[in-house]
This record gives sequence, C-alpha cells and structure tokens, in this order.
Amino acid sequence: MIQSYSKEKKHNWISGTLKDRTGPVSFKCLTPEGSEHRRHANQMIRLTPNKTEEEIERECPSRSSRILEQFVDFLVEATSYQDNVVQIRTM
Repeated sequence: MIQSYSKEKKHNWISGTLKDRTGPVSFKCLTPEGSEHRRHANQMIRLTPNKTEEEIERECPSRSSRILEQFVDFLVEATSYQDNVVQIRTM
C-alpha cells in the first residue's frame, strides 16, 4: 500500500507494488491502474500475504484442540496416584 495524495481519492492509502529503488529509502511504485509513483519508505505499508490454514491453526489452535487441552489439564488436576491406584477427585 502506498500513501495517496490525490484529491479525488477518498482513502489515504492505495494498493501499490514496488517496481524499482530510486534512492536509499525511495522507491518507484506501480498501482493496479498502471500509474507510477515515487514514494519514501515511510509512505508505504507492507501487507503480508494470506496465510495458509495450517499457519493460522498453529498460531490460533481450533476450539476443539483447546477444549481437549483443558480437559486433559482437568484430569491431571483431578487425579492422584497412590499405591498404583488411580483416584479421581470430583471438583
């Protein structure tokens, strides 16, 4: 995304792709409409590509996985071992 200075645009940011580096912190950007703009690095925002379902699952486990983990934690807390006999406490 690049900052837009057009009076016609409602939004301050428009989609853009880096085309070339024009200086240490300046870049030539291309919009989907085909227009070129020169922007400083602080006038651009990097958008990350869409994540796969596996990446999302690793970062935010499904509800069923969390429920299972909570159930296992509950069993560990509710169970005590004495003389090789399992005793389950009710809570």
